[in-house]
Amino acid sequence: MIAEDRSKHAIIVLCHRLPDQVRALQESLSGPRILTFLHVDARVNYNKFVAQSSVLVQKREECQWGSLGTVLATLNAFRQIVQSDQIKTVSLISGQDISLRSSQDLALALDECKVPWMDFDWTEDRRRYRYRYHHIMVEGKIARLLSRIRIGFRINDRNPRTLPAGLSFKCGSAWWTLPIEIVRNILQYCDSHPEVLSFFRSTSIPDEMFFQIIVSAVYDGPISSSRRYIDWSRGGAHPAVLDYTDIQRARSSSAIFARKVDIAITPDIFLQR
Repeated sequence: MIAEDRSKHAIIVLCHRLPDQVRALQESLSGPRILTFLHVDARVNYNKFVAQSSVLVQKREECQWGSLGTVLATLNAFRQIVQSDQIKTVSLISGQDISLRSSQDLALALDECKVPWMDFDWTEDRRRYRYRYHHIMVEGKIARLLSRIRIGFRINDRNPRTLPAGLSFKCGSAWWTLPIEIVRNILQYCDSHPEVLSFFRSTSIPDEMFFQIIVSAVYDGPISSSRRYIDWSRGGAHPAVLDYTDIQRARSSSAIFARKVDIAITPDIFLQR
């Protein structure tokens, strides 16, 4: 008789808008081997986002775009997740993602994650400014314009910053899946190197480099693709919002998650499998 697999996979969902869609996402993930950890931006009321099937990340952060908030929110979720000895992997998605598999099939796919499923292939040349110069995260169009002007005048600074603690630059998508052992090692590294988190507080868009950099510091082994379907082909600073044709194409790929979706465009997307 084959013993039932009681291991679980944690899915961290970061959200700040579209509460109806976020609840539908959580319900679509619900299953005996999938445990969803929901982080709701501290700037909004969390009550309307929470589904009964999820665990709320207790320590909430303000997740202003481009700031360290999403990194801190993810680390807060890590600390709750590692309290369980049943978790095998941790995946990070947003409230505008969708699973391309049923909950049962998603768990089976995640069982295959033995190495980081994480993209590392973004080049440094166009992104070096993100850490070499101090960035002040501010809200509002005028404030952002003034911040960009300030950064512009510092581009030729003769004393650009280097990464702390001998770290090497890595960059890629903010959405990934990690084995639980690496998650534990990331927390241990952050606890023993508080200067690293301090450094990243004044960087730009750290969620697209922080975890790649720290994973590289605590893990020296093979890396695999993130298993995400994200369409950047239409240009711009943000990926395309997927329609039904895109979702069908995504389901035919090797991806397990896709983004971005909006139920205003694909209203019954969570009913499809």
